[in-house]
Amino acid sequence: MTKQHPVIPTDYMLDAWRSRYNQLGKSFSEILIEAAQWGADIELEECCKLFESNSVCGTKWQRRCSVKDLREKRRPSPKQKTLTVSITGTEDELEQLIRKLKHEQQISIEL
Repeated sequence: MTKQHPVIPTDYMLDAWRSRYNQLGKSFSEILIEAAQWGADIELEECCKLFESNSVCGTKWQRRCSVKDLREKRRPSPKQKTLTVSITGTEDELEQLIRKLKHEQQISIEL
């Protein structure tokens, strides 16, 4: 084994996490979770590449299907839910609320 692990965040990723912590008020735990997920995603992709390129593991089509199944099991797509709400307020208050929610990336809004 080498002394340095092959999965090292880029300076860009470190800056992005630092910004989320400092400017968006994310907790240290939330940042650690994001960093762990990033590392796990990198590792998953490397495993998929290795498996897909290994001809001992079946035909090319079988390997692609297996890789697709692996990704779906390890990183399932979030289930989308639709919620309809009615909010009253001035136009400025509603626009401010929409901007805040979009900025926090908590919802997607269709008017």
